[in-house]
Amino acid sequence: DSIVRGTTTKAIVEMLRAAGAAEVHLRISSPPYRWPCFYGMDTGTQAELMAANLTMEEIRDYLGVNSIAYLELDRLVSATGAPGAGFCTACLDGQYPVEIPDGIGREVLGKRKDEPDSAFIAASQMKLEQ
Repeated sequence: DSIVRGTTTKAIVEMLRAAGAAEVHLRISSPPYRWPCFYGMDTGTQAELMAANLTMEEIRDYLGVNSIAYLELDRLVSATGAPGAGFCTACLDGQYPVEIPDGIGREVLGKRKDEPDSAFIAASQMKLEQ
């Protein structure tokens, strides 16, 4: 799994410590989650993403673990058995498959086109303003 905000992981580490664990070494099966997802995952803003704002040492200290390590992106993609399949890795590398216009966030892109403040309307208005 990934660590997005760190709240669940921190709580689990605290439970392990309360149960008597002398050491906790955390291994995460994805790269650090540093960019928000605009395509359906509820990750909030970049300001809310732990790995976007803290160093590895700060993450380790915040979570209360003895050590932490993440899987590298190329190894994650390789593990799928389909490295050329075009997976979206924007939340991990910041390379979005479709450019996200400035001022457009997940709260707009996630709406349906029949909603009054939809991404379709917002994008149309942006084109008209240009």
